[in-house]
Amino acid sequence: MKVRLLGLTLIEVMVAVAISAILATLAAPSFTGLLARRELAGIANQLSTDIYYARSEAVARNLNVTVAVEGNNYTLTVATSTPYNFRVVTLAAGYSMTAGTLTFSGLRGLPNPGYSSEFTVSSSRVDNQLRLMINPLGRVSICAVGASWGGFPSCPQP
Repeated sequence: MKVRLLGLTLIEVMVAVAISAILATLAAPSFTGLLARRELAGIANQLSTDIYYARSEAVARNLNVTVAVEGNNYTLTVATSTPYNFRVVTLAAGYSMTAGTLTFSGLRGLPNPGYSSEFTVSSSRVDNQLRLMINPLGRVSICAVGASWGGFPSCPQP
């Protein structure tokens, strides 16, 4: 009776590893772009959440609360006799936001007149941008500048 050995030769394993390495090399650039877009979406969602948080804190404390965006960071500040920052967020390198200030009234939690109605979050690693638009009631909507991507609709044209 003849015994059959099952298995792979060393050459077959080396060819499979080489093909896997080539495929991984081809997929890496698109994967890094995907990660950068996901991080951009995470930053926009975090800013949106913090805007809602500032609004609720204004009502809870019955004091004006300001969201100040500058470069790659933003702060949430309570307007008391000695204003203090109760939240400071600094973005990772390569990410930035358009500057602006949004102040919520402590009485009703509505944005004060003359507020920044939108902020744009961008990355130096990808061309995509996300815009956060704040309506007069303080509600936030997020849209993609240019074509829609990642579940975000494209921003309306002015």
